[in-house]
Amino acid sequence: MQPTPSTPGSTPSSTLLTDLRAEVGAESAPLLQFILRHAGLIACGVGLFVLVLVGAGIWSWRSDVAKEEAQAELARLSLTLKGEERTKALGELAARVPSDMRFAVLSAQAQSAAESQDWAQAARIYGEAARLDSEGSLGLAALFAQCGALMNAGTPESASEALAVLQALTGRVGAAEKDVLLRMQAEAAQAAGRTDVAAAAFDELAKSGDKDDQAYYRYRAAALRGTDAAAPEAPADKKQDS
Repeated sequence: MQPTPSTPGSTPSSTLLTDLRAEVGAESAPLLQFILRHAGLIACGVGLFVLVLVGAGIWSWRSDVAKEEAQAELARLSLTLKGEERTKALGELAARVPSDMRFAVLSAQAQSAAESQDWAQAARIYGEAARLDSEGSLGLAALFAQCGALMNAGTPESASEALAVLQALTGRVGAAEKDVLLRMQAEAAQAAGRTDVAAAAFDELAKSGDKDDQAYYRYRAAALRGTDAAAPEAPADKKQDS
């Protein structure tokens, strides 16, 4: 079968399509007709796919650049500013950094507020950071830090807020963190005036650890209940708690 000769004014593409029609078998004709009818859409679709790939590459590059810039700015602010000025600047940075940098910036901002002894602000920001990793270990650490800030605020109200957060963590911590959680619960409960809760936490602590620790926790529980108990020497790492 000879290809149809081109006529004056015909384009190479029209000649190619004519040749294709002549060359394909009958069983492929419907597919060819479909391609010919929708050639423009198919070409646009391929072009769109290429644009998506290029766009994704550009976005990944821009994201990496933005992250590096945020890291550099975080380091600069942490090293060059102090006090409330640093805390404010870090808050402004947290509002515009990429999402995977926000936890780090918020944690730095909360630490800055704590260094200025603005415990209420530190607690609020630690809580905001914790919500960014609500099921992870970083979020858990931020919640412990939040409770520490609330305790340092030194009011029964802030202690009650800390106790509520700590009680909600009971099912989340592992064995390694259980004693730390119980100690914080006990101290928060005592500061909040919840002596029954504090005594119960010290009772739990008295069930584990060495004999000196157990005696100390039993004493703390007895003192809260108003019962007589010999006062043992507090272990070195608990003296600050008493």
